[in-house]
Amino acid sequence: MIVLRGCLVMLVLVAVQGCTLLDLREESREFNNATVLAGRAASSSGWHGPVVVAAVSRDKGRPTIAHSVWLHERGAYELIVPAGKYTLVAYGDSNGNGVFDGDDPAFVQQTPVDATGMGMITMLDLALTDSSADAVRAHLPPGFRPPSLHSTQAGAVADLDAAAFSAENGRRGYWSPLDTFRQVGGNIYFLEPYDPGRVPVLF
Repeated sequence: MIVLRGCLVMLVLVAVQGCTLLDLREESREFNNATVLAGRAASSSGWHGPVVVAAVSRDKGRPTIAHSVWLHERGAYELIVPAGKYTLVAYGDSNGNGVFDGDDPAFVQQTPVDATGMGMITMLDLALTDSSADAVRAHLPPGFRPPSLHSTQAGAVADLDAAAFSAENGRRGYWSPLDTFRQVGGNIYFLEPYDPGRVPVLF
């Protein structure tokens, strides 16, 4: 009976590991067929608060978010998307809840980006203005907010006790790298605000 139980446990473990490896292989294939969209979010009105940036496609006329990020301030962003055409949408987030309220500066790209499914498209700079509220609402799904309010921008001040840096997320990043990147990004974070008089130490 003990031997039979042991065999069943071994079979379950092998099956689970096999499924995990299949998921990893599928994620690797998806990553190899994806395009990274990168640029900087700026503001002509001097906006300094958080910014949401999203790559939006159309599915039967309805907006679909391929990937979105929340930045703690204006600056560099990265999105990773499968092959397709995407409109870049960005907006300020003054209350920090990720939802577009209509009062903050925003941006909608006029010409969609053609992602071929490989490599990287850079210099996709966005300039938030005070006159794009209606266009933003037309390009976002109702009630949209990014899945995570963790800043994916390099240089953000981070708390190592935050869920994004948990051991569970570390394991998830190993076996589901693409999904983890979409949730929490992959960057260099500060533990305290940058001080030009001190030398940063990278761990």
